[in-house]
Amino acid sequence: MAPLPGGCYCGAIRYTITLDDPHSQARTSICHCGNCKKFTGGEHGITTKIPKSAFEIKQGRDQIRVHEADNGSGTLLHREFCGTCGGPLLEYGANAGDNIYVFYGTMEDHARAQVQPKGEFFGKLRDPWMPEIQEFGRGLAEAFLSRPNHTVIAAVRDPNSSTATSLRAFPAAEGSSVILVKIESTVDTNAGAAVKAVHAQKVDHFDLMVANAGISNVFARVEDIDLKDPREMPRRTADLTGPGAPRFVTTFAASIQNLKDNTPFLLGSYGASRVALNCIVRRARSETEWLTSFVCDPGFIQTDMGNAGAKFFGINQAVVPVKVSVHGIIKHASHSRSCAIFIGEELLTVT
Repeated sequence: MAPLPGGCYCGAIRYTITLDDPHSQARTSICHCGNCKKFTGGEHGITTKIPKSAFEIKQGRDQIRVHEADNGSGTLLHREFCGTCGGPLLEYGANAGDNIYVFYGTMEDHARAQVQPKGEFFGKLRDPWMPEIQEFGRGLAEAFLSRPNHTVIAAVRDPNSSTATSLRAFPAAEGSSVILVKIESTVDTNAGAAVKAVHAQKVDHFDLMVANAGISNVFARVEDIDLKDPREMPRRTADLTGPGAPRFVTTFAASIQNLKDNTPFLLGSYGASRVALNCIVRRARSETEWLTSFVCDPGFIQTDMGNAGAKFFGINQAVVPVKVSVHGIIKHASHSRSCAIFIGEELLTVT
């Protein structure tokens, strides 16, 4: 296809990007880290990852300047900009491999239309007024709202945010609707208040409960880990899960087979919670005849947290698209008395 053109603010530097398929060969992401905010002077940075070989300077090579600095995780980040106007062009580092990250705003309008944002980094640092890119939970909610006669209870950190309220406008199937409740995981009372809010909406039970949220904010040595948190979800929702139609509690766990290799990273809280989760969910299944509960790993999903984690460990992005994971989870959630394991882009069922 035709090259995608772009250039700096003053026009002294011009470039083209040549890709056979921009949708698959380019990935545009929003980054909320303080480093990007400072460099761009905005509330976020936004770059498009492309193969280095696809980028060609057409004019003004002698105007290019380079700034080098630690990106905050010990990796040297190189940022190229125009020496005349100071406008940013692209960035790259040791972890980029054969790719570069072109600043999205430097592309012409018709070029940007072909490489729209697909994900975010450092979402926890997002300015509160800025809407989110769709995440896994949103994908699940929309998938169930697309089915007739489903009431979806969507737990969000801020029910008044534009992202949350837009879910109410989603074109749900006949008989389906959404109820928004607030659960900010750092506030102990939110889970109990959310259950009361659900009761107030005349909902007396859950047929399916998906516990997928994580905030990835605890990186501590084992002796510093707080043991109270894993109890909250099953304890708070116990009175909404009872005999009747089939019940499913789906929760996601990570593998511990690489524990030795992961020792340098302070993932004790994360790993311990996942091991405990396996035990708790399996015990719940054994102790309660009517309950079908299983643990599954949805894969390394391309959410803001997944992509941020990938970037931290030297990988360009997570590997599983949100829609692929959502489809696999829903497809296997109805398997009575079975356990699902996610491998690559397939969910394998173990009875």
